[in-house]
Amino acid sequence: MLVKDPRLDVVKENTPAKQLYQKCGYRFAGTVSLGYEAHGLPWFDLYEKILQNILTPENICRWKLYNG
Repeated sequence: MLVKDPRLDVVKENTPAKQLYQKCGYRFAGTVSLGYEAHGLPWFDLYEKILQNILTPENICRWKLYNG
C-alpha cells in the first residue's frame, strides 16, 4: 500500500498553527512561495509528518484490536 507523507502549508506568520502542527508530530520542511504574492501572502512554511513506519504489522494489529 502506498501512503504519501501528509504536508501542511501555513502562512509564515501563523505561529499558533505552526505550534499545533509541531505538537501533532509534523516537522518543519522548508519555506516556499506558492504564488499568492498578489494577495499579500508571499511565504509559506511547509510541515510534513513522516508515515513510513506507521503501517508495520504490529501497528496494524494494534489498530485492529482498538477498532474492532
